[in-house]
Amino acid sequence: MKNVFVLPTDKPSRVYLIKSNNRLGLTSTNPEYMENFGSGTQNQYIYITSDEEINEGDWFYDLDTKYVKIKQSWENSHLNFNGKKIILTTDQGLINEGVQAIDDEFLEWFVKNPSCEEVEIELFPKFSNNLYGIIIPKEEPKILTVEAFNKAKISYKEPKQETLEDASWKYNPLKKLDGEFLRHAFKEGAKWQAERSYSEEEVNNLLYRFLEHIGEKQKRTILNVVPNEWFEQNKKK
Repeated sequence: MKNVFVLPTDKPSRVYLIKSNNRLGLTSTNPEYMENFGSGTQNQYIYITSDEEINEGDWFYDLDTKYVKIKQSWENSHLNFNGKKIILTTDQGLINEGVQAIDDEFLEWFVKNPSCEEVEIELFPKFSNNLYGIIIPKEEPKILTVEAFNKAKISYKEPKQETLEDASWKYNPLKKLDGEFLRHAFKEGAKWQAERSYSEEEVNNLLYRFLEHIGEKQKRTILNVVPNEWFEQNKKK
């Protein structure tokens, strides 16, 4: 059940609302920065309540009127009393009256999570300086819905798988010679290599047959950049 309430105030406060984007902000404890400037911001008070019994002299948040009140003796006669006791606050007036102040750790967390409406309260031992402690909620793990998954699946494109020919050509020194003829010849050779096994003699015959169709300059270049070890590594036994 909701036990965190945020109300606007004209009094100084560290917590303020940015009107342009409806987000909360937190300023320092410097009194000059805590003033309510009223132009683009609006100061806010935070009240945390409990289901404890409201006794005479206790401050409470009236759920009907949306106001903060103190319970007087005459209110005991009201049959439809609808309020929640305030146990923690940033309201300096209530703090001066003995209500416990909200600590900085929670304030820093809350301005980043303003949608939080309920927090768990733990009761400290009597010898503690503070009577109440706020258990800051842990961030809930994000659940991927079926709709979101389908959208992500549609927008995802499977990366193109590199073929044997492309991978071999990518790292082959023959590409230094450039030209569609060499690339086509190499791809056909790689395809033939993948489809069948061949001997060292067949590899050499293939090379020399290929050299017959190119000029002397390219032939010398190929023989310089393609050592016998390369064929030894790539042939199939």
